[in-house]
Amino acid sequence: MGSKPHAPQQPNSQPLVIFGITGRMGQSLVAVLREGSAFHLQGAVASADSVRLGGDAAAEGEATGVKITADCTAALKGSVVAVDFSVGSAVAAHARACSEAGVPLLIGATAFDAAATAALISLGGIASSIGCNEFAKRLGRLNLIVAIMAAGLIFGISTGISWRLTLWPSIALLAFYYANSMADAGALAAGIVAAAAPEQHGRGQPRRAGEHAVRGVREVLRARKKSVISVCPIVGGKSLKGPSDKMLAELGYEPSALGVARLYADFSGTFVIDPADKKQTISIRKLGMKVEVIPTVMTTRAQKHELARALLALKI
Repeated sequence: MGSKPHAPQQPNSQPLVIFGITGRMGQSLVAVLREGSAFHLQGAVASADSVRLGGDAAAEGEATGVKITADCTAALKGSVVAVDFSVGSAVAAHARACSEAGVPLLIGATAFDAAATAALISLGGIASSIGCNEFAKRLGRLNLIVAIMAAGLIFGISTGISWRLTLWPSIALLAFYYANSMADAGALAAGIVAAAAPEQHGRGQPRRAGEHAVRGVREVLRARKKSVISVCPIVGGKSLKGPSDKMLAELGYEPSALGVARLYADFSGTFVIDPADKKQTISIRKLGMKVEVIPTVMTTRAQKHELARALLALKI
């Protein structure tokens, strides 16, 4: 019997990663994608001891062109979403990899072990803490804190009587209670920061030149200022990874290439910015820094190598 022809990839389809690609559900998804979908296969992940590592993602029919790997980080590059139909014991590691890569994960695996369950609850709690801080800015911190504390009371009582329930409802209640507690803490902390005097904001972080936890480092850099090269972590006013842009704004600094340059001006002689911030070159030069405009956004290994070569070639 001949295999079904592979449908052409739709122009606007989104890249998808499948964990547990060698299993029944993983292969079923491959078949669905082959017929045409809003998604196309970007990465295929199997366990490190799989005999199919290095082979094509499709066990039968037309090849997908995607090789099976055990490297979650490599598979997630360029993907917008991941689906997990692996085994329960592997879900925790997959969830961490997706969290670090900023890729949403849809979990279809079952039979979680204790470690996987704890990891997923922890990841949910961290997200709820961050999200609650953002909601507090929009809804009002006091109103949100009162609502969270009331919800916490309900969840606490429900958890207390959960011994009458089966295992999974009990775990669900504990997960909600933990996430609620993290949100409560996040809202309270954000409220304390908002209520504090402006000069007290970010006291745990350096507020001005010289306030660094490791003494003497800035002095050493100042002595070698002409040979110090700094690569700006902000491009187009946004952080490429992590919340550094939001942290700068919270601490009262401008989240831009110029804002970062002002922080580095007393110890860095050369400041590297992305072409997206080229218009800020003159303003940065006025700080006494040499400015180099080099593409700093790296999404592929080739781009990483190119940036490294460009930095090594700079004349300081």
